Amino acid sequence: MNSNLDSYLSTVITENTEALSEGEISLAASIPCLVARELEPLNNKFTDSSDPFMTSYRALRRIQRIVRPPIPRKIEFESVVYLKEGIIDCIFPNSPVTLLFVGDGNSDKRFSYNCYRLFKTFQDRFRIYSFICNADLIGMQFGADPLVKLGWSETELGDRLYYHAKEWSELNHFLQLASEEATAGRQVLVLVDIDGTYLCPRPHYNRAIQDARRDAIAALCEDVFEVAIFDRKSSEDVARLRKSYGEASETAFSRTYDDEDLTMMIALGLYTQIINKDDPLLNPTKYVGFTEPIEWLQYASFLIENNPTWEGSLRGLRALYTKCSDAIQVGSPTAFVDFRRREEEILVVRARSRKINLNRKITQFLVDCAVLGAVPIAFSDRPNASLGLDSMSTLACTAIAHPNALVREPLVLVG
Repeated sequence: MNSNLDSYLSTVITENTEALSEGEISLAASIPCLVARELEPLNNKFTDSSDPFMTSYRALRRIQRIVRPPIPRKIEFESVVYLKEGIIDCIFPNSPVTLLFVGDGNSDKRFSYNCYRLFKTFQDRFRIYSFICNADLIGMQFGADPLVKLGWSETELGDRLYYHAKEWSELNHFLQLASEEATAGRQVLVLVDIDGTYLCPRPHYNRAIQDARRDAIAALCEDVFEVAIFDRKSSEDVARLRKSYGEASETAFSRTYDDEDLTMMIALGLYTQIINKDDPLLNPTKYVGFTEPIEWLQYASFLIENNPTWEGSLRGLRALYTKCSDAIQVGSPTAFVDFRRREEEILVVRARSRKINLNRKITQFLVDCAVLGAVPIAFSDRPNASLGLDSMSTLACTAIAHPNALVREPLVLVG
């Protein structure tokens, strides 16, 4: 086992037990081993050691020969490879491991399913179970499965994988599962999602994140557009921008790609009316339409550049789209960094006014799991920039939080 294991579990128990008493804690203190979209572990005594608790994606031997390896999204299979080689093999090398996922959305389900399919090749070395708390998913379709129902559902291979819940109190089922797996001599790794799960948990608080994102894009528009196009003081302009964001979220392109960076970039196109929400390009089907963000950015930039009216009035938007395109082409996992930094600034301000919070039931779950010897870590598709993290070096071994980072802010516990 990893030499940091006992120290890590002790830290999780101590910090979160104190937080439950005091009513607040930061993400960095509550769940010190945190991996965001860039797959760079948060720098601390557990990762910066001779026997690191986990390593970065770019430190994996299989990709070290690549100068700028593209960072996979959480929903991509390569993230599962990283989970095994960069995390599990560091903590529990050559051991039977049970993975317990705790999340709230279809992207968490997709990640769980990818893990299930890839790790199935190891036969009984890995067991995988996924707790999903989101009442909005009940009765909906996911993949080729029957309509989602409450409680356990089986995969096409006959294994239990998803437990669908309406309340976070149902986590006691997974605590019991962790106990049973540990008693059976298996190592247990608990992966906790951030957005909507631990940070501003569903169903009552997750809207705070959406509000922050809407306000972040409005603040950014104030810099990008002339006042004749967008005036932040105009309730009509702000309402139209919010409507565009909602419409962008409902396009098939946005829903399939499942990334707020893309949704916001589409929203700006809808707001400026260079495209409409029903355009087949935004709703791909039968071999027609966008499949990657770079396609939308190239298309929109071309339209602006070759329209005599837009070329002048939307030059700021074209410059922004070009910047996003450049980020994608150099392998950045976050195309819309400007938006994400604005989002983080707003989240920090609201955290200080106690409007951004953490899930108390998850905090208790972390303590209870650690007491059992189950190792909790955070694994999120939220980008570094929206947590206040920066890469420490060009090797991207770990990420460091700047002084006023969201990840360092004490957040009130709710629920």
